[in-house]
Amino acid sequence: MSFDRNPNALTRKEKYRWVKYGGYHPIVWFLIMGTAITRTASFMSLPFLAIYLSKFLNLDPLLVGITLGMSGLTGSMGGFIGGYLSDRWGRQRIMLFSFFVWTGVFFGFLFADSFWSFLILNSLNGLCRAFFEPSSQALMADVSTPKQRLKIFSYRYIAINIGMVTGPMLGSLLFGTLGLAIFLYTGMIYAVYFLLLCIFLFLHHHDLRKAQESDPNHTRFRECWRTIRQDQALRYFVLAGVLFFMVYSQIESSLPLYLATQSGTMDHLFPILLSINAAMVILLQAFITRWVENKHILTSLIIGTLLSAGGLLSFALGNQDAAFITGVVLITFGEILIFPISSLFIDRIAKDGMRGTYYGANNLGQLGLFLGPILGGLLLHYFGGETLWWMMAFLTMHLILFHAMGYRAFSKKQGVTILDIVRRVLIDLRLITPIKTIMKSVPLLSLTFLCLLLPYSLFEQGIEGPPRSQTVEVTIPEHATVGDVGRELEIQKIIQNHRFFPLYAEGYSLFHSFSIQPGTYRIEPDMDLQEVMAVLSRGTFQVDIPDGATVEKIAELLEDHGISKQEVYEAANQTDYHFSFLRDIPTNPRPYRLEGYMVPGSYEFNRGVEAEEIIQVILERFEALMTQEVRTRLRQGNLSMDQWVTVASILELQASDQNPKPSQAREIYDRLNRGGIIELPPLPSPYSNLNYSQTEGLPPGPLNNPGTESLNAALYPKNHTAGQEKGND
Repeated sequence: MSFDRNPNALTRKEKYRWVKYGGYHPIVWFLIMGTAITRTASFMSLPFLAIYLSKFLNLDPLLVGITLGMSGLTGSMGGFIGGYLSDRWGRQRIMLFSFFVWTGVFFGFLFADSFWSFLILNSLNGLCRAFFEPSSQALMADVSTPKQRLKIFSYRYIAINIGMVTGPMLGSLLFGTLGLAIFLYTGMIYAVYFLLLCIFLFLHHHDLRKAQESDPNHTRFRECWRTIRQDQALRYFVLAGVLFFMVYSQIESSLPLYLATQSGTMDHLFPILLSINAAMVILLQAFITRWVENKHILTSLIIGTLLSAGGLLSFALGNQDAAFITGVVLITFGEILIFPISSLFIDRIAKDGMRGTYYGANNLGQLGLFLGPILGGLLLHYFGGETLWWMMAFLTMHLILFHAMGYRAFSKKQGVTILDIVRRVLIDLRLITPIKTIMKSVPLLSLTFLCLLLPYSLFEQGIEGPPRSQTVEVTIPEHATVGDVGRELEIQKIIQNHRFFPLYAEGYSLFHSFSIQPGTYRIEPDMDLQEVMAVLSRGTFQVDIPDGATVEKIAELLEDHGISKQEVYEAANQTDYHFSFLRDIPTNPRPYRLEGYMVPGSYEFNRGVEAEEIIQVILERFEALMTQEVRTRLRQGNLSMDQWVTVASILELQASDQNPKPSQAREIYDRLNRGGIIELPPLPSPYSNLNYSQTEGLPPGPLNNPGTESLNAALYPKNHTAGQEKGND
């Protein structure tokens, strides 16, 4: 397809006559070098605007964010108008006018002294950039061949990154001493470049006037807007641009905030990541551009999208320096592929006399720079950094869809079928041969899989034991073999024959990750054999609950093993555990219903266990304590179960070095029988705030979870000769 459709445009011979300039028109090199110089000047001052607004004008973060965001907003919205005007009135006029105003904007920052003045100036900053850059891009395309444009866009992107690296470095040196006066130097650099631009455009005005694809009928703005609006390919690529910039903006907005919360990262990691990003673009852009020159547009965009998504996943999965460095490296490779290729595609779909308009319309994608920090901030605040990066990776993958739909809309007009596009992309990715090999192997692989799976399923059904109604414990000692595990499973009636278990385990390991971990496992009756194998692979953890531990202390111990405190608190207040003794717990208000009944001791749990299952196991021990002898003893002493446990919890709080616990228990019962006050020592949370320290009678419920020594002392206090009273022998 030919892209130099205007008969007044430069011929190939004219475009290639600039051999001493590498085959490119001198204006191309002038604009690329000017991009590096002006971006350096702007990045020397604009990044420090937020500091000035916050520190010297005392603006709150919202007003600072609005002021800075206006540049991106006006830049995205004004690009279409600036591009249209460059097509109608000429590139040179729009470039000179916008750059002249742009220079004045930087001088204007020197005299700004209020929120509104900075807001207006930064809005004009974005608007001038939106007018100048699409016009300059279109001008470079006008004086070059389609084959040269990919390299031109790549060189321009390198120039932008040079400015992003050198500008902040210079600004950090100057802002501390100059303050807002740094904008004077930026304005002076822009003024000098403006004069040079006037001279350069004048020297080459003949070539430039001839090269521009102007429409002699001057397409009206309404017709131009209708054309842009009806161009499906452009719409999809603009949507892809919005999405990409939303994701890419997280590098400068959300990433530094997220890094500040990561304990495994170095203090100055973020500046290092930015340096890696810019250095890679500067050093690798030319080499990667050379590689993609002969590749299909979609090939580069798909690879770039996958690399960017991989980088974001690296942020989500890791919390160490290496993970973030890897992520930035992958994202940088992705942007090196996506940015120039997107510009090249816009150049290809631009209609006659509307190249500037198309470049300007593509600027709408930069709306993502305005929306991205808002979305990222909300996700980071409400859902955390890991969710943010997973969501950004998910959104990034949609770039493939938008780019593919955009290219499909363009290719339909060229008579190119979907199969042609897919075939070319697969050739670029060198996937044709592997796909053919896989397709030829599908029947054989399917037959092999069926032959393996069917006998394996029958074998699994044959080895599995009969249905069980009780929870059993399986103990796997250190250095146990697969045969040892099989014998233990057979003893517990989980399998029928241990001799076949090694063969089953070998087959199971083909489809699942399987590595037997030593420990004592609880196997519920509803677990099938595959679930048992999964439990044995996860391992166990051990918790030692000390005598007198409260529910909150137990929750802290379990939190070290990945169990949420809140889940433990909720489980300790549930009423649907199936133990007979729970019916005897009063329904009066208390912080935790099961406080007192979670028997201390050493426990071993399967990894991945839920909080309710843990409480269930602990309550089983109390159920075992409630023997007929204990119930008879409580009736003889005229005690309820809850009173007994409450007294035992008080014994846990009192020192027993000189006075044995049975004697202390007798003293407590004597006070109760006399209607006296039970003096309690300082209580743990949450009971310290409930005025239990001096109470007539017993507290409403147990104050902790007493051990067996205290329970026995409360059940068998020191002998007493009184009549039928509480705690009487």
